[in-house]
Amino acid sequence: MACRLSYFTLDLLRQLRITYSEALAEQMAAALRAERDEGRKSLAEERATLIDETMLAGEQLDFPAIVTETFDLAPTVFCWSAFCGSASIEQLRQARDVAHLKLQVKSGRLKLEKLGSNRHALGR
Repeated sequence: MACRLSYFTLDLLRQLRITYSEALAEQMAAALRAERDEGRKSLAEERATLIDETMLAGEQLDFPAIVTETFDLAPTVFCWSAFCGSASIEQLRQARDVAHLKLQVKSGRLKLEKLGSNRHALGR
C-alpha cells in the first residue's frame, strides 16, 4: 500500500535521513504508517459500532423520521440503512444521539402511562 505523507512529513524524514541515518528515517516512517493504520482501524471500528447502535435504536423506535440541520432521515428501514451506509462519521454520531434521546422519551412516556394507569386502578 502506498504511504501518502504530507510535504512537511516527507521533508522531516529527509532531514532525519541526512542528519542522522537512513535507518532512523525508515523507523520513523514505519512508526507513522503504524499510527495511520491504527487510526483508520479505530475509525472503522467506531463507524461499525455507530451503525449497529443507530440501527438497533431505529428498530426499537420503528424507524421514525429524524430531521437535523445536517440531514433528513425518512421513516423507513430502507432509508435508515442507506443513510448508515453513506453518512459521515459525524452524521452517524448525531443520528445515534438523536435516536438515543428518542428512546429515552419513549421510555419516559411508557413510565408515565403506567403510573397513570396504576392511579386509575387504585381509584384516584
